[in-house]
Order: sequence, then C-alpha cells, then structure tokens
Amino acid sequence: MNNKIGGIIYAHRKVKGLTQEELGSILSVSGTAVSKWERGITYPDIEVFLKMADYFEISTDELFGRTTKNVDKVGKYNEENIEALDTAFELLNIYRISCKEGLLAIENMAEEGMLNKFLTFTVKKVFECFRQEMNTDLIRRLLENYCQAEENKLTARMTVDVVITMFEGVSERTIIEVISSYLGREYGEKLVVNMDNKKIDRQKVLNSYSDKDAEVGYIEELLNCSDEGIKTIIRNVDNVILVVALSGASGELCKRFLSNISDKLLHFINQDIKNCDVSLMEIIDAQKEILKLAVGFGVIEVK
Repeated sequence: MNNKIGGIIYAHRKVKGLTQEELGSILSVSGTAVSKWERGITYPDIEVFLKMADYFEISTDELFGRTTKNVDKVGKYNEENIEALDTAFELLNIYRISCKEGLLAIENMAEEGMLNKFLTFTVKKVFECFRQEMNTDLIRRLLENYCQAEENKLTARMTVDVVITMFEGVSERTIIEVISSYLGREYGEKLVVNMDNKKIDRQKVLNSYSDKDAEVGYIEELLNCSDEGIKTIIRNVDNVILVVALSGASGELCKRFLSNISDKLLHFINQDIKNCDVSLMEIIDAQKEILKLAVGFGVIEVK
C-alpha cells in the first residue's frame, strides 16, 4: 500500500528540520498524532490540513498528493522503459549489421533465435510480406495489429517502425530519429554514445563517487535501507527527480543507488548525475520527492 499523504508530511517535516513533537506543537496536536499521519494510520482533519499547507508553504493539492511536479518529464526507470531501451540497443545493432553484411544477415539472426521474441517475429514477418510483394503501408498496418496484442506496446511499435524503415535503405541518423521518437530525443543521443563506448566499467563508475560530499542530506537515511528498498524507489521514481536528488547526495548514497541499476542504465544515469547543473532548491525539492516515495512504499519505517 502506498502511504502517499504520510510520505508527503514526513518529507516536508524533515526538510523543515522538525521532530514529530515540534510539528505537532505548531499545529496544536500531539507528536503521536503526527506519527499516526506519517504511518498512514489516521489523517489530519481539514482545518489542520489547511494550517499544515500554509506552514509548509504548499498548496492543499500538493499536500493531498494531487500534483505531480516533473512526473513523466522523461519517464520512469521502470521495467517497461528498460525493455524499450534494451530493444533500442538491439535495433541499432542489427541496423549496423545489415549495413555491413546485408539484410539477409538479419533474417539469419532471426532464424537462429539470436534476437528477442517480438523482434524475431517482426523480422520474419517483414521478409515474408515483402516476398509476397505487399507494399510498405500494408505491412505497417498488419504489424500494427500484432502490436496491439503485445504487453509493451511502445516497444512493439518501435520495433515494427525501425525494422520496416531499415528495409527502405535509410541512414543511421534516420534510424536514430525513429528510435528517439519513441524513447525521447535525449535518449536517442545517449543511445549512440553508449553503443560506441566499450563495455562500461561498473567499479570505475562507482569509485568515481568516493570523494563526493552531500550538498543536501535529507535522503542520507536511505543508506540504512535494503537493496530491495532502493530498487523500489528506482522503479517508482521519475528519472529527472532521481538524478537531481542524487546530484546533491553523498557519494556513498550515489553508489548504493547505482549499484542497483543495470549496466545500460548505469551509463545514462551516471552521465546525468555528473552533468546535472541545478539549484540548491531544485535538489531539495527532488530529495523531498524521494522521501515521499520512501515513506509511501514503506522503504523508510516511520515511528
């Protein structure tokens, strides 16, 4: 169960540097009442909600968790987006192979089971349709129907679009543009950088954070959380928020998060953290969002 309101109260209280008793005193309630709100056992009445919103200098909508600042700006590092990213790497790779060895090399890879399941199906179906002299528009429509039955429709549509576009003899730049239209421009650019680099040295990346000091310490308590708790946050947080929050966190906490991320994502997130240039207030806001999630999903146990 996601204790959203409790997480919001907890995060704003921590940023204000207050104990539960101190916040209770400001709101004319007991510290025990605040504890119950943060644990999701009870909720404040409407008058206290209004007073609390005024004190925290936020809207009642935000206190109720109805606003989603920065959410979906780029997307979450969740399983669906990871699958789309993995497929994007595979698509760019087979495009490069087709340029060197010809399109039949891609058909051979599909026949030998060297591609993911839906990509294998798509490549075989496209070859079959072209051999039946179907036009490109008809092939797209047929394969779009197959996409509807796939669990991850974004990845399926991207796969179909890129494979058919490959058969049109386009440049790599065009293939990257097609992929970017599904993943987002930022990730299209990073896709090329990551493809052209050698395998990432995970330990070298983690060691690069050894001397990093925390600018803002609101999420440092997550150092005491389990890896599963860290993964829960990663799966549910917007990636912009994650990067901004970690840019102001200690090196040790950055390493904890990065240790729980796949190699492909590690390259992207590491670059984002290193290049992050935001204000102190933006870091504070991002760390508040992390705290809200941590409490909401029970990663941080509130007493």
